[in-house]
Amino acid sequence: MVVIGGGGAGLSAAVSATERGASVIVLEKRGAPGGNTALASGLFAAESPAQKRAMIDASRDGLFQTIMDWTHWKTNPRIVRAMIDRSGETIEWLEGLGCSFAVMPFYPNHAPATMHIPSRRAAVTDALVKYCNDLGVKILTRTEAKKILTGKRGEVKGILATIRGRDVSITTNRIIISTGGYGGNKELIKKYCAYYHDSMGLIGLPNMGDGLRLATEAGAATEGLGMIQMEGPCTPRSVRLMIDMPDSGKLPVMLGQIALEPQTVWVNKRGVRFIDETAGTSHFTTSNGVARQPEAICFSLLDSSMVRGISEKGIILGRGPMGPLLGSKLPGLERELKAQAEHGTLFFEQVDPESCNGCGLCIDACPMYLTGLDTKVTDRNECPPCRVACPAGVDMRSYVYLMKSGKIREAYEVLRESLPLPAITGRICPHPCESECARKEVDEAVNINSLERFVADQWLEEKAEPIARMHDARVAIIGSGPAGLSCAYFLTKMGYAVTVFESMRELGGMLRTAIPEYRLPRDVLDAQLAYIRDMGVEFKTNVTVGRDIAFKELQKDYQAIFVAMGSQLSRRIELQEMAHENVLWGLDFLRDINLKKGSRVKDNVVVIGGGNVAIDVALTAFRVGARQITVACLEQRDSMPAFEDEVREALREGIHLQAGWGPGKILLDGNDVAGIELIRCTSVLDEQGKFNPVLDESTVMKIDADTIILAVGQATDLSTLPHDMATSDGLIKVDPSTLETNIPGIFAGGEITSGPSMVIEAIAAGRKASVSIDRYLKGQDLKDDSTVRTGRVEKPPKEGIPTLPRQNAPVSGAQARKADFSEIKTGFDEDMAYFESRRCMTCGSRALLNPVEECRLCQACERICPQKALSILPGKIVEPLVKIADSWDGIAAWIGLDARTLKRTIDDYNSACDAGHDPTFAKDRRYLIPLATPPFYAIQCGADYLDTIGGIKINERMEVLNKEDDPIPGLFAAGIDTGGWEGDTYCAKLAGTTFAFAINSGRIAGENAVLSLPGKKKK
Repeated sequence: MVVIGGGGAGLSAAVSATERGASVIVLEKRGAPGGNTALASGLFAAESPAQKRAMIDASRDGLFQTIMDWTHWKTNPRIVRAMIDRSGETIEWLEGLGCSFAVMPFYPNHAPATMHIPSRRAAVTDALVKYCNDLGVKILTRTEAKKILTGKRGEVKGILATIRGRDVSITTNRIIISTGGYGGNKELIKKYCAYYHDSMGLIGLPNMGDGLRLATEAGAATEGLGMIQMEGPCTPRSVRLMIDMPDSGKLPVMLGQIALEPQTVWVNKRGVRFIDETAGTSHFTTSNGVARQPEAICFSLLDSSMVRGISEKGIILGRGPMGPLLGSKLPGLERELKAQAEHGTLFFEQVDPESCNGCGLCIDACPMYLTGLDTKVTDRNECPPCRVACPAGVDMRSYVYLMKSGKIREAYEVLRESLPLPAITGRICPHPCESECARKEVDEAVNINSLERFVADQWLEEKAEPIARMHDARVAIIGSGPAGLSCAYFLTKMGYAVTVFESMRELGGMLRTAIPEYRLPRDVLDAQLAYIRDMGVEFKTNVTVGRDIAFKELQKDYQAIFVAMGSQLSRRIELQEMAHENVLWGLDFLRDINLKKGSRVKDNVVVIGGGNVAIDVALTAFRVGARQITVACLEQRDSMPAFEDEVREALREGIHLQAGWGPGKILLDGNDVAGIELIRCTSVLDEQGKFNPVLDESTVMKIDADTIILAVGQATDLSTLPHDMATSDGLIKVDPSTLETNIPGIFAGGEITSGPSMVIEAIAAGRKASVSIDRYLKGQDLKDDSTVRTGRVEKPPKEGIPTLPRQNAPVSGAQARKADFSEIKTGFDEDMAYFESRRCMTCGSRALLNPVEECRLCQACERICPQKALSILPGKIVEPLVKIADSWDGIAAWIGLDARTLKRTIDDYNSACDAGHDPTFAKDRRYLIPLATPPFYAIQCGADYLDTIGGIKINERMEVLNKEDDPIPGLFAAGIDTGGWEGDTYCAKLAGTTFAFAINSGRIAGENAVLSLPGKKKK
């Protein structure tokens, strides 16, 4: 089943259907579920547990009658009845999910009391999202429904959607539309609202209204495209008064909240009253009243005694964005109004960069999807732990954040900034970044390696654009392994002409000869090499520098040289019978297999060695015919130098491991190898930590074997290098900060200088060399900035981070994969990559709000932020909406009208106050307070709109109806995009209608969508 829209209606529908056994996918266009209902402050209900506990008598019949008396619904009243009958039980259900409600009349003297106000804004949607996760509902964010697919009879067959930029077709026979109204969609508001003006504050979410289009295209009947006018007089929600509350700190109160107080007096641009000000309790009346005034504005007037009364005795109406403020005192109100009069100030949610640690929780919390992250944070010299641990300094934080934002191409570009071979490292890198991942303090490390591979594989076949040559200097690189390729890649990007010399007939160095295909498929290697060739790098194969071409000749033709020949030789040890034809050496064996030269292994193989080469040798031997393989090594199991993942997979394939044993002698039976004698190793390292194994000759073990493969280390071949190049212990000596050798203009890096190392370390060396070569060729100081160190994020996220299961790349079956060299790991699909990217905590990033002007100040981001890094602060100075004057002449001049007209209005009103009767509008005498004590205050206000309703025609089971009033098979709709509301207004006496309708109709739709399935019992 597919639910379109992840607001209150959609989440309720998904939960209801899942509770009844359905498998549900929710498609949500925005970056987080919640929708408009995350902004709602309360919902109605009748005969709820909360009402009964408060001893409030609110019957379903009474509520139904109230709605039908006041609403403009024109469709089946059974829809209304179905919603009300479910409402009390819905409150009980929500309480069971952890929500708590206060029950109160939303405005004075109204019965029955139906408004249920949650303990905090977004509490209901938060509970629904959590319950969806608990039930296993799959919520796909940033997913847009494009078209409902139907059959010949009009029945639902599926849906076409765009998931993170990719068009997909989902097969389903049940769809529930719950996309909400279009109250935040300015284009549709302009189209349908005669009172629209550009300064109007729109409370709904942008880009809404898809449901109406989807349903219409699927054959649905439509009716009553209604507009709910909710607030007036109103001011922009970002104009706040920051009240210092004694017990709870600063309370942001909307300026419009003061303007709505019933004791104020409202005049239009002509200085004339136009409505009973207590109508502020009846939203549609006030907003329609304001909208019909000249320029759709009015002015709320107060005097100093009113301001002091509100400040000291408390607010009367008590309606605010954070729930009821009824009776709340507002100390310092005079000071705040004066501040707004001097400098009109808009308040926005703002981020304290010193407190924010980039956890990203605010991104999913924002119902307007305004929050994002700055992952570069250029003003701070710190990096996340993963990047600090990566030898190549890959910016994981940025590219993974781009992935979770659906920007896969941009993520690939970030990878390419520091990785010339991302599809290769995404497969074979031992990911030291994950060992330092801060997520381990929450659950498990992020699977960075698999994310890297996923991104790189999307453009594996992409051809690079040739890079223009910008420098005359030419650079020669000896060796086409990872270090040489990396240096060539970065120098070419800088605009240098680069030639790579490779002694073998095929490129890739140890990537091709030492790494088996089941770990690194050759088509992947070839594709990455082709990309570098397409950039403009020249490759010359079958050329051994120092043998086929003299080193001096290279120095003559090229202005700089980088030596990157790697450790291509197997390290030899002295063993009796080591020259036997069935005694092989690890790298030689792998090279023969990888270059298709055949194999000499027999059935029973013993591999000596505990490193990665030994494990690769053992698993390769299985794939070329060996039946039994034993790996023997000096180290104990927990201290083997081989990567843990590789050892674990080897054991799964059936490798026998003999840890803690060293080679003694090779045993022969006649001329054939019969086995090997092993000697117990008591220690591998001496007290100084140097390799110095100690063997106990009194403890030996014999293992039968007909092939012995020795994989006890690697060595370099320096025989072709210039005799005057400094070396030590079989390695080239270089300056560690620049990689320059003792010969000016000649640099070296990778295993030729470090000994055996990780591919990512060789890549890092190649990049470092490219920087030094560039400086050398430009005549710059090679060590300039070379000692700069980047700090590590001191306080990565932890508190408040929800646990999420780690996605692991699928691995083929241990026994089946031994038959050939097919790749063992198959990599992530799009969903796995997306869900794993969401686990990244983007350590050390900084939250951003953009555009801040769209912020509704719902404070959802504040509530979820574990660092308390978000708060409402002054953000922009505008023309003041408040005027304070010692006389009404000053107020009249500010409004722009004749002072005599305004004075006449005030005099008439004050006379009515003295008489205790308002002859013009019959204002409640309790609120007839004269405007007599200066200074006087005026607040400029407009009309505001909450949302739109109606459109999709449904019945009481929430089935979508066609033009013949017949249900469209498999199509349901819920929420305020349904119901057939008409006109400019809706129920004037019932607050919380839209929120309640969303939740209740969603539950009804989900239930009936399941009950309509074949074999389900109908109610």
